[in-house]
Amino acid sequence: MTEAVSPPEAAKPASTEAAWPAWWVLGLQLAALWVLGLVRPLFDVLGTDNAFFVARGNTPGDILIFAIGVTFIPPLVLTLIELIVRAASVKAARLVHLLFVALLTALIALQFVKGSFAGSTLTLIVALAIGALVALAFWKTAAVRSFMTVITPASFIFLALFIFASPVSDVIMPSSEGSGVSGASGKSGNSTPVVLVIYDEFPVAMMMDKATNINADRFPAFADLGKTATWYK
Repeated sequence: MTEAVSPPEAAKPASTEAAWPAWWVLGLQLAALWVLGLVRPLFDVLGTDNAFFVARGNTPGDILIFAIGVTFIPPLVLTLIELIVRAASVKAARLVHLLFVALLTALIALQFVKGSFAGSTLTLIVALAIGALVALAFWKTAAVRSFMTVITPASFIFLALFIFASPVSDVIMPSSEGSGVSGASGKSGNSTPVVLVIYDEFPVAMMMDKATNINADRFPAFADLGKTATWYK
């Protein structure tokens, strides 16, 4: 008596979509892309000169709140959106994450492709196309997802550089040396008079030339004053 032996079942093909990182890792990925795409260029501009904050009378606390908020609040909102969608469908949440990855990567790409094409519309299309390709690679390739996880410290690194290694650090953590402040009397040790002139209703753009300096031809008196004064634009 012979027994019929069924042929071995074909092995199920391995899933082309490896396991995704945990939701909090995905949130850190969004934070890194957000910082690289928008916050880092912003910190590069504001961190080169502390006059932006000094002229507005910002306190160290104001600057810290601004820096931490602009770094983490937007990606936190994006992560919360993903979690809300995830409660209904994990697949839909992944699609939302891919959309965020595409848009944030497009912001990064925009920094490199701007000026390379005629017209801002074409530049934007190219940046969005690059973002879409990166999102597709993120979906299909585990290596890309791993790379996104590797760059997650970027948000903390650039925030720390802005706070501790830029000229803004002199405002956040002012040094007592050279401040001319006596702890006992509270009086300044410098007898040089200081005059602060504020033209809050005067459009500053009218005074500047193409190099953003005071236009000496139109405003010679202001130009002479600017030679011996500090001008907060």
